[in-house]
Amino acid sequence: MKKTVKSGSYSIIASVIVIAIAVIVVAIFELLPANYTKLDTTNTGMFTLSQQTKDLLADLEENVDIKLIATPGGEDEYITKLLDCYKAESSRIKVETVDPVMHPTFASQYTNEQITSNSLIILYGDKSRYISWEKIYTRDYTTGASVFNGEGEITGAISLLSSNSECVVYTLQGHGESMLDPNLQEQIANQGYTLKDLNLNTVETVPEDAAALIIYSPGTDLTDEEFAKLANFAYNKGDVFLVTDYIKKDLPNLSKYTELFGLKQATGVIFEGNPNYCLSNYRHYLLPQIMEHEITIPLLVAGYDLVMPITQGIMQKASLEEGVQVNEVLSTSDKAYLKPDLDKMQSMEKEDGDKDGPFSIAATAEIGGASLVWVTSSYAFNAEYNEMSSGANFNFFINCLSWAADNETGINLLPKRLTGDKLKIPSTVATLLTITFIAVIPIIFIIIGIIVLVRRRRK
Repeated sequence: MKKTVKSGSYSIIASVIVIAIAVIVVAIFELLPANYTKLDTTNTGMFTLSQQTKDLLADLEENVDIKLIATPGGEDEYITKLLDCYKAESSRIKVETVDPVMHPTFASQYTNEQITSNSLIILYGDKSRYISWEKIYTRDYTTGASVFNGEGEITGAISLLSSNSECVVYTLQGHGESMLDPNLQEQIANQGYTLKDLNLNTVETVPEDAAALIIYSPGTDLTDEEFAKLANFAYNKGDVFLVTDYIKKDLPNLSKYTELFGLKQATGVIFEGNPNYCLSNYRHYLLPQIMEHEITIPLLVAGYDLVMPITQGIMQKASLEEGVQVNEVLSTSDKAYLKPDLDKMQSMEKEDGDKDGPFSIAATAEIGGASLVWVTSSYAFNAEYNEMSSGANFNFFINCLSWAADNETGINLLPKRLTGDKLKIPSTVATLLTITFIAVIPIIFIIIGIIVLVRRRRK
């Protein structure tokens, strides 16, 4: 009898110890950061922070307070999961939910906008930024599907607030340059850039505070004096973002500038012979191959395409000067061809005199600390074609600008689609798993326990 009681006591104590260990393990598990305990099973990486975000958070010098405006129980699941990722990545990130019913005037301290549920207020020192729910959940103009832009908005706000200096970008004037689309200008400003006009005829040199110079679709050439000032800018490690369009007149001084970086233009308009790389029935509206480059990482990760209308080719000089490094960013297929003169074009099909591809339509070049980003279509950065690309074209522009301006945290992040396939378990499999974990496994342990107890009694 005593032996039986003793054996039973040991079993109870062992069970208590096992349960205690399980409770401790669960408690420790709950205390671990979300990036160690929660797997991101979404095929768009909805809850996986980009390297750009991680680099930004690693360099924070002050705490970032993120206020989620939501009633208890009304918090958006995607937003809260994403905020958990930010907290897990950096101890500088502090997140708090503010009930707008209990604190109706809280948000009005930071914005005059109409407050929506599940909006965010980002605080950094004495600076703040309001992010509405409508900016986090936007719409894909192509498919009409909803997309989630939480990381893009939050990281963009933190980058803007934590910047210690003004990032000034000049846009060249005086050559019939096209105007930047107003919507694009707004996005540029939201990335923390200040745009200023620059006429080289009124200054001795490009201002020293220039993070980069944009030359946007000039209609006439640089003068010799302007070329000399631009060349001096390059010799002093200046960075230029050049966007050109098809025009019939030659621009020899602008060509001399690009040739400093080992690049020259193939005059004419590119048509795509591979239907997979152009819009249907519009062979000169390209869907280019996106090469792996720091500029294009957000596009490749998110799986977006660019729409590039009426492009020209960029060619690399046969021999490059020592120290020049050229990288292709966007390319046509090898079925593409270039028509040198549209006025003489008889057909959109390939004709005699057309040049064979493939062609680069965007490239970067570096020499001695100076850099050049060159894209051969300003049409791509009109709102119409940006909508056709679901926002990817503007994203590409800003990433080109950030690369030229050496602004690593200025790389713009694309929204992530909410229409990705979810993990689906058939009902029969779900039933089987339920029976296994709720009934079979516990019964197995009970049987094992009975067997052990019986054996001990026989001893």
